[in-house]
Amino acid sequence: MNFIEHHGHEVIDMGPRNWLYEDGRELYKLDGIEKADTIIDLGACFGGFTLMAYEVAPTKSFVAVEPVWYDILQINMEKNNIPCRVWAGAIAHPKDEKGWALMDWDGRAIYSRKLAMKEILKVAEGKDRKVFLKCDIEMGEWNLQPEDFTNVIRVEIEIHNLHTKQSGTFIQHNPELVAFLEETYFIEAEDNVIATADGAAKVFHMYRKDAFPEKENVAGPVSKFMGL
Repeated sequence: MNFIEHHGHEVIDMGPRNWLYEDGRELYKLDGIEKADTIIDLGACFGGFTLMAYEVAPTKSFVAVEPVWYDILQINMEKNNIPCRVWAGAIAHPKDEKGWALMDWDGRAIYSRKLAMKEILKVAEGKDRKVFLKCDIEMGEWNLQPEDFTNVIRVEIEIHNLHTKQSGTFIQHNPELVAFLEETYFIEAEDNVIATADGAAKVFHMYRKDAFPEKENVAGPVSKFMGL
């Protein structure tokens, strides 16, 4: 097993997949992280985002969830002495949260345990603990429910299958979630549309309204960016 240097960290050399380390840094923002107690990384991949977040907020609690590359993630966390709880699994819908799912990502196919978000929150949240949530789970975001965001004050999320001029028809899997996000968060969107195997995606930066009132004038509803 070979290691490479990545922004001051030693991480496993994943060869042609090394760009995924940078992906976690280039897409997501960390502003407001100081107001959170716990950082949850859904779809942590090799740990690029968690490594970046730890650099600026080392006193926070960290939880990382990854269905396919969890072994690489675990080694990278241990190699850099990052006290992060790693969960091997995929976020499932509350009506389908038992058993296993076959995950196939970038040539690696593996059976992964289905996880309910509430399981992760039980571990990550103490009483009144505020959460910073990063989510990139390849359409699994539509399995999340409004109650999963009870203590989440910041969200960095890649939402898949958007409706945009570039991508065509948006598949609205969870309209209740969209309505909740718009009601609860000030929302900013990246300009770039990302091509994925499932269609098009866009990164959104979300700030809970009661925690970040200063964001009111710079944000807009998520449906504006989805063409709903």
